[in-house]
Amino acid sequence: MHILDLPAEILSAILSWVPCNDLVLSVPLVCKYFRDLLITEWYWRRRFVGLTAAQPLKVYKDLVLQQWQAACLRYEDVTAEQKTITLSGPIGGVDCVHILHPSSYGTGAVIVAGSRDSLVYIWRRRSSPRDMRSFTSQKLSGHKGWVWCLASEPGRESALLCSGSWDHTINIWDIAVGQNIASIKKEHKSVVLSLTMPQPNQLVSTCQDKRVREIDLRQPIGVTICHTEHTQSVLSVAANERFIYSGSEDKSVCVWDRRAHKLLQRIKLKKFIPSLCLDSDLLTLASGQGVNVYDARNGTLDLISSFVPEHSLPLTSVLHTLGTVATASKDGTVRLHSMAEGHRAIATLNNHRSDVTSLDFSKRTLAIASADTTVSLCSPKLL
Repeated sequence: MHILDLPAEILSAILSWVPCNDLVLSVPLVCKYFRDLLITEWYWRRRFVGLTAAQPLKVYKDLVLQQWQAACLRYEDVTAEQKTITLSGPIGGVDCVHILHPSSYGTGAVIVAGSRDSLVYIWRRRSSPRDMRSFTSQKLSGHKGWVWCLASEPGRESALLCSGSWDHTINIWDIAVGQNIASIKKEHKSVVLSLTMPQPNQLVSTCQDKRVREIDLRQPIGVTICHTEHTQSVLSVAANERFIYSGSEDKSVCVWDRRAHKLLQRIKLKKFIPSLCLDSDLLTLASGQGVNVYDARNGTLDLISSFVPEHSLPLTSVLHTLGTVATASKDGTVRLHSMAEGHRAIATLNNHRSDVTSLDFSKRTLAIASADTTVSLCSPKLL
């Protein structure tokens, strides 16, 4: 019997031994039969279930083919042997980390971190193929307090970066030239705690003064709308083109309609919410030592899953991508979990000696910031 005569179920079982990356890049080029199988949603959904040994969350039924492929690729990345690089330089704890559009710089990945020494640190990977593990560093000065949060435009090859600080200021940087091109000073009355850029030239900030602000970065820069429903400091924010999601010390999550400028929903929890992550219509939040996952497709939050990672201290950050959830804690560890029913633990990363404060993910690389003054990069292959 020729291999092409095999039923799709048997061929699927054979291909389960082939790495996902090869299935996406190489195997479809072998023959039309392989290509036709590997462009079906059925195959990648079956592959994901086989990898995680559990059914995906019910909201996953609406994922398209490319997202199923991404979920499988991401899951295999985190279960592979991790290579770690440690970036040093700050003399204060690092409270935020951001991978800034690596594709904009070819082979030179750009890692940005904000430190308690009031500086923004930039590491660029050297472009020389003989020195791929080495990074050049740069310091940007302009804040007078701890740099607490970072944000950049989504999906654009842009060097625009925003940083928020305890000095009540947001600075806007052109990373390509390493210059501060604008500052937002009068709009915030207290510490800037969280930033996100859901659209080009649109910034959403949260503050210790209990407010969530939408800021238009086009000249003249100014606040377009201010939301005041929280009763304590707003610690975290996530947003897209239509909705804003904010978590506060008042132990609530609020959802706003950006077009109608009104509050849609308010959810009360038992603990405050230090971190939110919005991706693929799923909102994942950390609260105390637990994680909740919500379906956020319609602007309202419907709880679809919750679990408690095996951290010994409260959570500081949560990050999810298709396939996995990463949680960071004051115990100095990062734990990786399956984005499937049960959220099975996949791996634990112990790269830091103190609190892990922030996470970011891009291009198969997980960036981890810590109060021990370092940033670590974890990837399934050498950087």
